Amino acid sequence: NVKSDSGKTTHGCSFTSTDGWVYDLSPLTKPDGVEDYHVRFEKQQYSLTLNICSNVDKTKLEPSCKQHLQNGELSPVYQTNDPGKSCYYLGNVDKPKWEVMDTTNPRKGVVLTYTDGQLCGVRGKRSVSYHMICANNFLSFEPPSFAYESPICHYNIVWPTIHACP
Repeated sequence: NVKSDSGKTTHGCSFTSTDGWVYDLSPLTKPDGVEDYHVRFEKQQYSLTLNICSNVDKTKLEPSCKQHLQNGELSPVYQTNDPGKSCYYLGNVDKPKWEVMDTTNPRKGVVLTYTDGQLCGVRGKRSVSYHMICANNFLSFEPPSFAYESPICHYNIVWPTIHACP
């Protein structure tokens, strides 16, 4: 992990699978001062503010998230409800877990999971998985397509991008 001058924690944003496929998602990481990604849940009043391989820019978070910042609870993903009355952090950038989406066809993409998010009742801590789908016609600046929660307290972000192509 690397801590920048601004105190923002990042981790290496590339992964090499056991059979040699290399995935480099670093072009998708947003630096501080740049608006992070946003994605809404289908048919629900929730949205995510997220970055990849780095924490969200704390200066741009909803006011409801400020308590987490005061407690030092930085995260690559925050969930808020509209109009922003609640805020949950979904994972810890210091705990990335990488896996190939489909070992029989590594060209499908890669999954990056962060664990150790905010407590979610008796179910333990929240976690989030980025399903990075290889899509040659999606450019660097395109945001994630959609997000959903399954199982409860585990969040999934579906993100077609050229950068998920090994």
